[in-house]
This record gives sequence, structure tokens and C-alpha cells, in this order.
Amino acid sequence: MKKFILAALLTSCISTAYAGLEEGYAAFRAKNYAMALKEFLPLTKQGNAAAQFALGFMYQSGQGVPQDDAQAVYWYRKAAEQGNDRAQGNLGVMHANGTGVLQDYA
Repeated sequence: MKKFILAALLTSCISTAYAGLEEGYAAFRAKNYAMALKEFLPLTKQGNAAAQFALGFMYQSGQGVPQDDAQAVYWYRKAAEQGNDRAQGNLGVMHANGTGVLQDYA
């Protein structure tokens, strides 16, 4: 019985952690950028790499927030440090092009 309760608690924590993320993705796809931002921000502060990547993308593209390459780099770096491969790729391109950071091929 204890194992069942623990599994149920873990499952509810996992689904709660991603509920805002999925809602953020849905809002972004619907071009409701204010709602996407509202969903992503709390997750970024909790260290969610996917939400950090999404916020970086919003800053890079200027969707829902003012376009700001330095902020895009900041959020991509946070996600990249956690192993988010899309953030690593975008951050690498920004470094290669000198976008929001000094150009650095290494």
C-alpha cells in the first residue's frame, strides 16, 4: 500500500510540473504569447530547462516579449547547462554569429 501511495504522489507531482509547460506550448502555438509567458515564467524560476528554452526562443524572436538577444542567450544558457539540446544548438549559433554575445566559434 505504501508503494502505491508513493507512486500516486510521484505521478501527481510529475503531471503538475508539466501542466504549465503543455499549457504554455498550446498558448504559444495559438499565438497567445501573454498566456504562454504566464505559464513559462514560474517554470523557468523552478529550473525547468524546457520552459527556459521556450522563454529564450520568445526573447530571440520577440514573440510576447521585446526582442532581446542578450535575454535569449541568458535563458538558452540556463537550459543548455541542464543538457537541453535545442538550447545548446541555439546558443551555439548565437555564439558563432555574435548575436547577443561576442562572436566565439569555440
